[in-house]
Amino acid sequence: MKITLIGFFVIVFWLTSLGAEVYRWKDDKGKWHFTDKPQGIPQAEKMELQPLNGMTAVKIPKGLFYRPDKSRAKRASGSIRAGGVVMYSTPTCGFCLRAKDYFRKNNVSFSEKDVSTPGPALEEFAALGGGGVPLILVGTRDGTKKVRGFSPDTLDSLLGINRS
Repeated sequence: MKITLIGFFVIVFWLTSLGAEVYRWKDDKGKWHFTDKPQGIPQAEKMELQPLNGMTAVKIPKGLFYRPDKSRAKRASGSIRAGGVVMYSTPTCGFCLRAKDYFRKNNVSFSEKDVSTPGPALEEFAALGGGGVPLILVGTRDGTKKVRGFSPDTLDSLLGINRS
């Protein structure tokens, strides 16, 4: 009975996807939107659907997604002097707030780069491998070290802070 019921739902889902349509348009701020109806938007264009492994998929145009400039990562990480700290963060990140509090309590000067909006900081963040915030760069005698997330023990070690 279970297999028959599951099979029924798979067939229904497959049949409903046969008539699926996807539309895209760019708003005034340059942001792309995708919907199943054009919603009266004159610039909405119908996307071409192609089968992919037996399923219907949307063909994404080239250049739609951001590709980071790797030279930005070298410039961003190469410009940090020994003992210098740069933190890529967002205003709503709890671990970013804890990291800022850690730096203030330990008298560590740092520069903060907000990656919540498009711009040079976000491009540097992406070029550095991004992933999540906070991303903290610490300048050491051996070069720049990356700290992904907030780790007081790792920062203590890199900054020479003794907790004894």
